[in-house]
Amino acid sequence: MRRGRRGTRRGGGSASRRASRAIDTPSLAVWPGLSGGQYRPLTDADIARIYDAALDILENIGIGEPIPEILNYALAGGCTLDDDGRLRFPRALVEDLIDVSAKRYTLFAPDAEHDLEVGGERVLFCTSGEAVTILDYATQKFRPTQLTDLYDAARLADQLEHIHNYGQPFIAAQYSQDVFVHDINIAYAALAGTKKSFALGIAEVNHIEPIIAMFDTWLGEEGAFLKRPFCTFGG
Repeated sequence: MRRGRRGTRRGGGSASRRASRAIDTPSLAVWPGLSGGQYRPLTDADIARIYDAALDILENIGIGEPIPEILNYALAGGCTLDDDGRLRFPRALVEDLIDVSAKRYTLFAPDAEHDLEVGGERVLFCTSGEAVTILDYATQKFRPTQLTDLYDAARLADQLEHIHNYGQPFIAAQYSQDVFVHDINIAYAALAGTKKSFALGIAEVNHIEPIIAMFDTWLGEEGAFLKRPFCTFGG
């Protein structure tokens, strides 16, 4: 008959293993600024061809119907406006601007804990879209997106650790006939919903100043937003 071993135990038993697990800090699979660049579907030669083609298009084809705000800066900087109304960008000008452009910058957030460093091979994840309909889970039917959907999406992004920046995913359809009211409300919904940096699609450039004034009011100081601009404006 086999006798069991008595009076001896393996070192590092279950109790010590549980204690070790309790003090271990879990590692995240994705974190803000995770180094990327390993996946390269294009060769360096492919990228060079795309780059050269882009410069060629800007120089020889240009863009049509440029708005006055663009012309004020572009023409003074060396661009040309042809008889056909197309704004063209000299290759040397574009390359000079690329050389002096920021290679790294801080994407501020309403809460400094969520500030992000952008640049190099740092990878960040954000939401985006500006969809006009959403699937209603309760009815299983699509309906127009509402302001509350934007607020809920901001709150969700705020709590998801692998979403680092909130980009406006929907429009507020109930305000689609008044774009100023729409833009003010989506800015408020984002600010109310998340402490992370966020980006908005603004319909008209003259809506930005009133939105900045609202952000200043929230911050409690005129000019405070421009010191730490936590919202990126697009259109």
